[in-house]
Amino acid sequence: MNRSYASAATVKLIEGIYALPVPSVDEVRQIVAIANPVIRNLRITHCYSRLAAAFAARSGDGANWCSYATWASRQAGRTVRGEDLLEHLGNRFARHRWALHPIRTLWRRLLRHGLFQPETRIGRLTAELHTPFDAFEGASAAVARGNLRVFEEIGLEFARYLHECPPETPANAPEVRRFLDSLRPGDPPEGQRYLRQAFMHYERLRFERNPKARAELAVLANLEIGFHEQTRLQPEIREALDAAHATKEDLGRRALESLFPSTARWWSVVRGPAGAAIGVVAAGFQRTSSRLAREAITDSFMVMTLPERYWRSERTWTTPIRRCSKSPPTRS
Repeated sequence: MNRSYASAATVKLIEGIYALPVPSVDEVRQIVAIANPVIRNLRITHCYSRLAAAFAARSGDGANWCSYATWASRQAGRTVRGEDLLEHLGNRFARHRWALHPIRTLWRRLLRHGLFQPETRIGRLTAELHTPFDAFEGASAAVARGNLRVFEEIGLEFARYLHECPPETPANAPEVRRFLDSLRPGDPPEGQRYLRQAFMHYERLRFERNPKARAELAVLANLEIGFHEQTRLQPEIREALDAAHATKEDLGRRALESLFPSTARWWSVVRGPAGAAIGVVAAGFQRTSSRLAREAITDSFMVMTLPERYWRSERTWTTPIRRCSKSPPTRS
């Protein structure tokens, strides 16, 4: 009989070290039901890390999809919490970080009080004011939805796999076949063909001894889930990246209504030119803020923060990770 690369004893050892059980399907569903996007993201990130550890205990060394999902969810959390702007400014003006300290302190205080959370008083006020930085609020909401959408599907399937297919399960066991057959046929976004293929390759990985073959199986499985994930997330990714453009369309109208609340009762032949005139004045500020918002949001999507360093994806193809730039100093 084939023996898997990791045993049940290894899984129990990891659980004992961290005093945390392998995430269950019920726990995943409880996390999905959390309404607060900030708290939910923190729980999702923590759950991914536990899924990654439990999965590695049964499949052996090497990163699985949950390993990458942990750091991706952590980075998504920065967007959800509205931290992209400060991070972008800090990286751009690294030599003058001290000058940003008062702004950083005020911004964090506003975020802690729910600046981008509609259920809070300040969040409702922010939504009504319609500032040019609405792009960050829109990106925060879109990324929070994407973070949830991926976790409630793929996180759930990893939890099911870990509990329905124990580490001692032999190759091609009925439990494994039942799990694979439960995944929907067809291509994403509705089908789960690539998830099925990925878990089939993870199963082969459990019994493979050749290091080269193991690495190839792991990379293939991770890429298959990554392709499924990105296809499912395309609407949220597009919405987050286009948030800066979406907020500048009606800047003139918003500015006019802010200055003159009775604008809605004006004749359209007066309201149109007046809004256009004010829009010209506000356009410069809007262009600057929109460019800054787009750069900051794009930058957050192109960076994976790792311990002691950050990894820019435009450099990963040519620069070994050991030579990537060191991370900016940890913020207080």
